[in-house]
Amino acid sequence: MRVTLYKLRRAVVWALCLYGLYLAIVLHTPFSDYFILPLIVEPDIRPADAIVVMAASATPEGVLNESGVWRSLEGARLYRRGLAPLVVVSGRSPTPGAGDPSAAIAAMLKELGVPPEATELERVSTNTHETAVIIARMAAERRWKRILLVTDAKHMRRALASFRPTGLPVSPAPSMRAEIWWGQPYDRYRKFLDGLHEYGGLLYYWSRGWT
Repeated sequence: MRVTLYKLRRAVVWALCLYGLYLAIVLHTPFSDYFILPLIVEPDIRPADAIVVMAASATPEGVLNESGVWRSLEGARLYRRGLAPLVVVSGRSPTPGAGDPSAAIAAMLKELGVPPEATELERVSTNTHETAVIIARMAAERRWKRILLVTDAKHMRRALASFRPTGLPVSPAPSMRAEIWWGQPYDRYRKFLDGLHEYGGLLYYWSRGWT
């Protein structure tokens, strides 16, 4: 019995030491930046038929999260540069009772100088794959030849992979690029978790044949 307790205590101590080492590496080194670096895609900003801003999330009161704010800023910036005549905000929350991220982004776009008549909402898709399918169908109906795609830098690779099977030419316009090579310990930890989410998403999409 005493030997069993000793082994258990030793295992717990080793587990805590390994967990502490993991936290030290993630929180206090550039490991998380190197971890998500393969997800990053260089911008390819050029004229297009539409700017597609992928919706993030919003509270029931219509308050956007950080991703939604940065995507709105990037979409408005591209529009003001005259790169496309239309901004399509794509996506809705899959969570019942959640806010409407597309409407919240549209409202922010209006505040940033994008006229309502130049904004269109797509409120059917609930994930990246569905967005790619619906936007590609819309592009075929309207004979769009290219879109500018706005989403977080770390999410862009999975987004582009989702559009690839549709054959629609997509130019990446990533937002939140400043997160790389910067941040306090909390930011590094969030980047690491976001990277895990994206790598898992890429694997899942590949397994479903969506890329």
